[in-house]
Amino acid sequence: MWTKHIDKKLIILHVLLEEYQKTGIREIRRSMLKSKCIDKLINESGGSQEIYGGSFERYLKQLEELRAINIKRVTKTTKVTITTIISDIPRIESLLLNKRMYDTIDMNMKIARRQIEYSLWEEIIVEEVGSILDKKRRELVQNANPELPLMDDSLFHPVMKETVTKIASNLASRIYEFHIAHNDDRFQWDRDLMIDFGMLARKISSRNPRAPFSIFIEYKGKSDGEEKLGLVFGHAVFKIIAESFLKWTKLFNYDVSQEDIEKISSGHVYLLSGDTKKYYDIFYSVLLKKYMTAWGESLKDLAV
Repeated sequence: MWTKHIDKKLIILHVLLEEYQKTGIREIRRSMLKSKCIDKLINESGGSQEIYGGSFERYLKQLEELRAINIKRVTKTTKVTITTIISDIPRIESLLLNKRMYDTIDMNMKIARRQIEYSLWEEIIVEEVGSILDKKRRELVQNANPELPLMDDSLFHPVMKETVTKIASNLASRIYEFHIAHNDDRFQWDRDLMIDFGMLARKISSRNPRAPFSIFIEYKGKSDGEEKLGLVFGHAVFKIIAESFLKWTKLFNYDVSQEDIEKISSGHVYLLSGDTKKYYDIFYSVLLKKYMTAWGESLKDLAV
């Protein structure tokens, strides 16, 4: 949903990404891009926003400075120049994600910022470092300085592992920082949460230790009402329910017709035949709701 004052550069980025997703082509004529952007601007603003006019070129130059696009101009004649916009899709996706992250942080949300302490990083990293160095133990011992006196590697290997762990932990405590925007004022970082986040961050950074990264996870919250599962979790869940219901009814030697399975899969349970509807009411309204409630309560217990 767009705000009252629409960011026109954002419109351009969305159009470029949408065109790439439709066609798989990163290039688009400037005139066509402008036309599509004007259409989207009018559609999103309900016609209340002034169209680009001469400002379109300025926005394109700003996006080129942000490395989101490359403007290519080819002169055909003294009077005709064809301008093509070449999109950098990964950069556009990154800019849109950053914008979404910024907009997602509601003014009513509490920002919980945390850097994991050095001592806790040791606990997080010790297994990772130990596993890596143990696998390379023979290689490390063979490459040891020949000038050193002969020594049983079982004596110095643990010392070296401990040293590397402490160095890696010290570095990690300075290069990782975690932020959570939460609607619950009571939310606090705890030890288990920090360990989980720390392990995830280490796993991601191990792919390319030189590359900075950010993680954006948006949790929309679970309704506390009595809405049907299909409305809470999306209609895809009905397919899961249909498959499970079919397995469950076979325990009672009851055959569900393919037509009724399709009705459940599409969420049209009110159209089920008489006996199937009775079985389904027991399966869904009695059993499944109890199990879902128990699962939800277990999550609350874990959060305490």
